[in-house]
Amino acid sequence: MCSVGDAFGVDVADSLDTKSCKCKDCGNQFQGMGKRIICPTCQSRNVEVV
Repeated sequence: MCSVGDAFGVDVADSLDTKSCKCKDCGNQFQGMGKRIICPTCQSRNVEVV
């Protein structure tokens, strides 16, 4: 895929099995997937699925 000029968005969250997660260390809430979810903000593995 090639893009020139404006940015484009690809919304794949609807087609993937994502889980709502919250980091117990920094409180960041995000969408995660997989068995070993890592907080994208602080890189902690201390994450709970909410």
